[in-house]
Amino acid sequence: MKKVFLTLGLAGCFFSQAKEIHDSLFIPKEFSPMVFDDCDACGCAAGNGSSGFESLLNPQFIGVKYFAQHYRAKENLFVNDLTQDQYFNTVQLWGKIPVAKNVSVYASIPFQFHTKKTLQGDIKIEGIGDANVMGIYQIIDSKDSSHQLNGGFGVKIPIGKFDEKGITGVNPSFQL
Repeated sequence: MKKVFLTLGLAGCFFSQAKEIHDSLFIPKEFSPMVFDDCDACGCAAGNGSSGFESLLNPQFIGVKYFAQHYRAKENLFVNDLTQDQYFNTVQLWGKIPVAKNVSVYASIPFQFHTKKTLQGDIKIEGIGDANVMGIYQIIDSKDSSHQLNGGFGVKIPIGKFDEKGITGVNPSFQL
């Protein structure tokens, strides 16, 4: 029986084909991929993933994102062997909801858990980070093309814990 399933599975893999999907991100083959290397349509912009404007493909959504970053910092400028491994992990609840014809509200709240490995032992911090709320107004929406002009105003609500002692170390950004 196992041989039958294995044969059918291999035959299915052999005869199945991947096909191009012509969706809103379809790029014709005659364009170089380097031209489209930095696209912000999916919300994956550098520096915390998104600020609300980058999520252009979805007029409304609620989701969860995960970011993982790892850095190696020197504890002492003059000694190469003394390094710290720093791990920054963030799970973020985020969403964009239309409230009127041309107005949307974007919000995100992160839960962060960070680890710094030192010679004295591991330092761990975790908790809710600063919340972000933004109002986005669609100024121009061209129906005959894919162009639009958006404007917005936002606030960052400082609800994350801040430790004064943490700013004197190697990485003063090791905060929530």
